[in-house]
Amino acid sequence: MSQPISLRRRLAIFAAAASASTLLVACSDATTSSSGGASSTLASSPSAAAPSMTTAPSTATGSATAADPQLIVVDGRTIAVPPGISFPENTKIEMSSMNQLVLKAPLPSELLEFFRTSLPAAGYLIVDDLGEILSFSGKGWTGTVSSTGTDTYISYKQSSSSTSAAPATGSDIAADPELIDVDGRSIVLPPGISFPENTKIKASSDGYVTLSAPAPAALLDYFRTSLPGAGYLIVDDLGEVLNFSGKGWFGTVATTTDETTISFNL
Repeated sequence: MSQPISLRRRLAIFAAAASASTLLVACSDATTSSSGGASSTLASSPSAAAPSMTTAPSTATGSATAADPQLIVVDGRTIAVPPGISFPENTKIEMSSMNQLVLKAPLPSELLEFFRTSLPAAGYLIVDDLGEILSFSGKGWTGTVSSTGTDTYISYKQSSSSTSAAPATGSDIAADPELIDVDGRSIVLPPGISFPENTKIKASSDGYVTLSAPAPAALLDYFRTSLPGAGYLIVDDLGEVLNFSGKGWFGTVATTTDETTISFNL
């Protein structure tokens, strides 16, 4: 039986067919493992200089099994991130959800420079650097770091080749994504997901869409109804965060005071 097409390859196929904006496609997973422990706290000077990193480099191995995530404390929150990933000492988190963070400090340009250095030092390969978007892979994980000008989005997931040793069969094979037009943009989403007519998109990239309208409360109510109607199960409703799964996909709808982010993965 043929193996299912990866999410990134599917996104590339659909985006090319519609002549949409170029989507990040990771060519291959860099499989490495870390010989060190949890991320250390980073020291930074009181000045506004770009932060430095202290994470030790890792040595690549041939393992295709994803390394376990690590729990670290950032800005007073305990978050689970791919092993070895670290953050500047003055990091401020605006929103955190399953497999995604939105950072409001340091500045996006400083965070991009930080991750250009710290990700390779932690054993990850930067497979694309498009200026305001970095795509990385390693240790059985893939992810992106992207800037909207005021915020920095970090999304990550265990790569599909390392989440299970068994061949995918039956319901393990995710339904193909679909391309839809929202707010004048062509975006690729899990099949059947829809948006209100007055939706305004603030940012979109591989695996997530951030909306500035309608209001977060209205969007949460909308997705509480539309997701089950499209064949998805809401597995957690935490008030300001919904976790959903179905059709071989899983995702999160998470809100801040004025924005809503929908993230999704195979």
